[in-house]
Amino acid sequence: MAAHDDGATGNRDADDVLRTMVGLDSLGAYVSAFMPEWAYAETGIEPQQIRDTARTMAAAAPATVLHPGRHSAW
Repeated sequence: MAAHDDGATGNRDADDVLRTMVGLDSLGAYVSAFMPEWAYAETGIEPQQIRDTARTMAAAAPATVLHPGRHSAW
């Protein structure tokens, strides 16, 4: 499940996450500042493309992999 979602995806794992994850409220508060518009200013990737990519990845779960390539920062 994405750390931040506008709720439109109806993620099938949401109930399990809410039931089992400790600190989800804190995580949600932290990531709320990092909306696709923020990422656009940092990366130049259009906000709608970011949202579409996130939804495509969520729809493919659990077969989705995010590989930290040379353009990733940890």
